[in-house]
Amino acid sequence: LQRRKEDVEAAITKAAAFRKELAVKRNEQNFFRLRRMQLKPGDLVLKFDYTQMRDLTTKAKMRPRWLGPYRISKQSPVSRAYRLETLDGIVFDRPTHGDYLKKFVE
Repeated sequence: LQRRKEDVEAAITKAAAFRKELAVKRNEQNFFRLRRMQLKPGDLVLKFDYTQMRDLTTKAKMRPRWLGPYRISKQSPVSRAYRLETLDGIVFDRPTHGDYLKKFVE
């Protein structure tokens, strides 16, 4: 019974060390996927046209995948959602998640 308790404790410490090692590897692999710069209101961005991903015709192959440029009018305080507006000042009804936006370079 005493040996079983020691084996359980050893297994717990080994599993914790393995989890830490996996977390370090995962962070190294995902480092390049992370957005280094934050988008803020007033920035010009391009919006990914995710409706085109469903269109599998040959015509859609040559269409632009990014729409815009748009200006960020508001940022959600709790999530990565942004309210966009056109350059004329027309605000869109729905917010757009930050994963579908990229900075517009002139």
